[in-house]
Amino acid sequence: MENNKEIKRRFIEEMKFAGEQLEAVKDIESFELRDEILTQCKSILSQRLETGAESYQQEVPISLLECRLAHRDNLAEANEEVIDALVYTIAETILQTQVKCNKSFSYLKKAKAYLYYALYFLMVASKHDKKGKENE
Repeated sequence: MENNKEIKRRFIEEMKFAGEQLEAVKDIESFELRDEILTQCKSILSQRLETGAESYQQEVPISLLECRLAHRDNLAEANEEVIDALVYTIAETILQTQVKCNKSFSYLKKAKAYLYYALYFLMVASKHDKKGKENE
């Protein structure tokens, strides 16, 4: 499980940094909340990587050769997953208007904005992606 181990290491490192940045600009409420979210995300990540490895009968491919052999395109899959995340976030935003939870609604609006940014950047990366197109 070396691929998933490396993905997990980077996820934790980058999630921790993002949480520190959000806490520094007061976009999240406290160090405790940041640490609680990181712990929760680590658990979800471990479960998702394990479930994915069982479903695909392999870890997430991280080299060009592995992607080619597995017929997988991580960038295309990332685009699809962010679109899925937006669908669920939009649905939850609609639901929250019925519940009248302003704090949750406010965080959902921010999350949606960042997901849209992520999608734009992923799509631009896709436009510039050269793997499999070396002869063009």
